[in-house]
Amino acid sequence: MHDLRSLRVLVFWTAFSCLMFELLIARLADFFIGFRNSFLALPVTFLGLALGSLYVHFRPQVVGRFTVRGSLFALAAVSFSTLALVLVILTRGFTIIAADDAGFYLGDAAAKTAVFVAGFIVPFFVFGRILTLCYHVERDHIGRVYSADFFGAALGCFATPVLFHFISLPGVVLVWMISLSAVVVFFLKANARVTAAVVGGLLALNVGFFFAVRWLEGSVEYTYYSRDQDPPKTREIASRWNEFSRVQLVRFEFKNAKRSHYKVIHDDGRSNVHVRAFTPGRTTKPIVLDALESPFIMGHDIKDALVMFAGCGDEMIRIRELSGDKARVTGVELNPACVALPTTAPELASLRIADFFKLPDVDMRFMEGRAFLMQNDKKFDMIYVGSSAPTALQVTGHTRKYLYTKEAMREYLRALAPHGVLVFDYQGTNFIVQILKVLAAEEGLGPIDDKVILLRSRFGKNRPTTNDLLFSKDGFTVEDVRRLTTFHAEAADMVRYAPGIANPKPADRRLVKGPLIDPGEMVTDDRPFIIDLDFSNYRPIPESATLQDLRAYESWLRITTLIGLVTIAGIFITWASWSRERRAPAPALAYLLISGFCYMLVEVALMAKLELFMQDPAVSMATVITIFLLTTGVGSLVHRRLISLVGIRAFPFVVAALVLGAIPALRVVLEHLVGLPLLLRLLVVAVVAFPIGTALGAFYPWLVDRLVATGHGSNVPITYGISTLSSVIGASFAMTMMIPWGFNRLLLLGVAGYVLLGALIVVHAGLLRRPLFGAA
Repeated sequence: MHDLRSLRVLVFWTAFSCLMFELLIARLADFFIGFRNSFLALPVTFLGLALGSLYVHFRPQVVGRFTVRGSLFALAAVSFSTLALVLVILTRGFTIIAADDAGFYLGDAAAKTAVFVAGFIVPFFVFGRILTLCYHVERDHIGRVYSADFFGAALGCFATPVLFHFISLPGVVLVWMISLSAVVVFFLKANARVTAAVVGGLLALNVGFFFAVRWLEGSVEYTYYSRDQDPPKTREIASRWNEFSRVQLVRFEFKNAKRSHYKVIHDDGRSNVHVRAFTPGRTTKPIVLDALESPFIMGHDIKDALVMFAGCGDEMIRIRELSGDKARVTGVELNPACVALPTTAPELASLRIADFFKLPDVDMRFMEGRAFLMQNDKKFDMIYVGSSAPTALQVTGHTRKYLYTKEAMREYLRALAPHGVLVFDYQGTNFIVQILKVLAAEEGLGPIDDKVILLRSRFGKNRPTTNDLLFSKDGFTVEDVRRLTTFHAEAADMVRYAPGIANPKPADRRLVKGPLIDPGEMVTDDRPFIIDLDFSNYRPIPESATLQDLRAYESWLRITTLIGLVTIAGIFITWASWSRERRAPAPALAYLLISGFCYMLVEVALMAKLELFMQDPAVSMATVITIFLLTTGVGSLVHRRLISLVGIRAFPFVVAALVLGAIPALRVVLEHLVGLPLLLRLLVVAVVAFPIGTALGAFYPWLVDRLVATGHGSNVPITYGISTLSSVIGASFAMTMMIPWGFNRLLLLGVAGYVLLGALIVVHAGLLRRPLFGAA
């Protein structure tokens, strides 16, 4: 027999370790297999948990062999060994390919992804096996045991991004290992001699693993500019993992270059920051026709400038020099490591970057860009928005996308001083122009024919929709345009559109002067993704050209992953339900599929919408999801009392109403409460999440209660498996369809799902008089 307290502790620490491990591999995925494939971390987690549950269902004899101590030893051994093995393979067997070149190394990417999925699905299988056994053994107390799962997961979710804020990857892995080792020792129940030996062995393992991880992740090989005829030699000077990315300071030695070039690179190169030397008092004249120098070419007097995505100050230094060392420059950068690495590296001391940030007229803000815009009251003569790293703007867990929505553009325009210039450097400009046209119409600015200039970017000659863009609410003068078009011999050809030029590019002329975009196609806070999924041209086996087009590749990958996971889940659900003796009743299967699917729809959509409200991705991860998990745990703990308030027949309709009401509530929150202090924003999140999270936590334990009460207690293992498989489908569906649909449509689909669940219960219990749903 197992006492309830021990099982709850086991469930709590299993869930804690599972969630922390999931977040660890999610961070590893961004770097090692690339941000385009990293979304697979979530499906891998749920699929592994489901397989562990199915194993218990098909092998019921494991219940008799189940022990807490044995489970913990298995959990620690499998987790430690798998992490070590996968890290060794990924670091010693593969090269990190820069994101822009990834389309030419798809075989390499596929191999790395296969290693990642096959390796990390194993520990989650063990996690799922342990949790299922605990639920089955204590099915009479399912509410208390299931709530321990959510409470442990909440702690893991809170701890991991906080740890990454203060320490790098090896340190976070060490904390995870120590916590799991401590639980193993706690349940050891051996004599002092054996306990001392185990503690000593685990301590040596933890310390050794720490140094091994530090060596492995610091010894990876990189390939940058791999398509160049003579790619530069590279050397990593310093690196740091934090809650945003793996940040690395890299030295480049280009052939025939007079001096070394330095970059700060995020993860697999999805974002690059150039490092520039600072010379006190230095002034320069414009020499390049590009987004940053164009306002100075036109002779604008830039007294106050704002630089978004400021990195380590490259563009800020250029603006100071172009302004005659007079402009007051404000920079906004999300990741502090962009400045910390180059300013603390001894090799870069002669560049004097730290001295630049000490200037009285230089203001560097480390915060989420949208949060700065919403809190800012200052007016700027120039707002420079750095290259959008367009390959990364569709990343579903990155707040950068919220700086290109209609709401963000409104904030940019609000921050412009009279005659100020809003500048976008090397952007996909089509959607920006469309948004500016709509905003100009809404704010009474009239047509934007004289307010927009499009320049062919010197970095994007082969990308016709990737340009430099300048916008002024007051319009550009004939003299402004003349100065640009006559700046050098090729300048006139580089100006794709400007007011008054004789032969603008036809496509750009139609873009600026054409009709307003359909509101449903607008990039907004509800659908902040500029890259859509191409369902119409989808082919299961794509052409090689499609795979080398990185946008087409990502669309194909997400659609294929969704189809594949739905197919796999369907096969396992059918297999698990084949045996008449052990399968759960059909209504119970439908209940689990609908509730699990809708749970992930609602959770993912709510988290995505509140990500912007919390302003900082790390804070969002550490608080929003934690609060949601905690409230779900509360719902599980009090599920009987909660559902008895309205009865099970009405309960899904109440949940549907709560989710539906969250849509206008979140609109009010995002429009009017973003400026609140952090503690008050946390309170708002708790108020929004508490009723929904609590209600969602009641569904699974209530069904387990009913199965036990109606003589189907042996079906408990399969219930967790089916619920988790439905979560696999729900999570994959939500992460894929949020790109073309947006968040509100996901919430509305969740509403429809809970209404369907309510109808199922009403028909089954009320009309057919069946016993499964016959009691609250």
